Amino acid sequence: MNNLISHISETTSTNDALREKLKNSVLPEGYTIVSDFQTTGRGQAANKWESERCKNLLFSTLFYPTTLDIACQFLLSEAIALGIKTALSDILGETVKIKWPNDIYWNNKKLCGILIETTVIAGKMEQAIVGIGINVNQTHFFSDAPNPVSMCQIAGHEFDRTMVLGKIIDAMLASYCKINHTLQQRYFDALYRNDGFYPFLIKATSKVVEAKLLGVKPSGILILQTQSGQNKEFFFKEIEFVN
Repeated sequence: MNNLISHISETTSTNDALREKLKNSVLPEGYTIVSDFQTTGRGQAANKWESERCKNLLFSTLFYPTTLDIACQFLLSEAIALGIKTALSDILGETVKIKWPNDIYWNNKKLCGILIETTVIAGKMEQAIVGIGINVNQTHFFSDAPNPVSMCQIAGHEFDRTMVLGKIIDAMLASYCKINHTLQQRYFDALYRNDGFYPFLIKATSKVVEAKLLGVKPSGILILQTQSGQNKEFFFKEIEFVN
């Protein structure tokens, strides 16, 4: 196994495990901890992440995005999501999309989740722990997650998790090294439902509106245009896609 990849059989979460290791070690960028099982795996906004033991990929990778201004920190999320999207599309021979802000979708189903936890010092991002869960070989899901899907379900056969992990990490690092002026357009081109009007739930009013994606700011704010031509901006968790 790559000497930048450390394997553990079980942990609370790989983000926790990597954070704990950083307390006593100076680790290089790209260092990754992968686990067969998480007892308290989590996603965005404290959501739980279901994963059957030894069936999927659960890992966290370390980055030092010190050149990114804090106001543009979402560019890191865009780069990571683009790398994963590219690798999974190549492996599966199927087009996958990025659902804003950074879930990976196949058709209308969730294939991968990403949780990024950053350390900010004096207005600068010093480090980022990127936790990733990819449904690889699990075929039955039992949580109340509404729409999970695995690589095995898509392709009809199981995958070598070590092979998938290596390709994902390589693609993430390559994408991370290409944070440039083309990133946001590439991210927008890869977005789920970027091709017309779709229903969105505005949580503050509990109303559903038909709108289309116009773009995403470097801060992560989503820009929508309603059918009446109004442009509206939303932070994460202020709006929800309606299936």
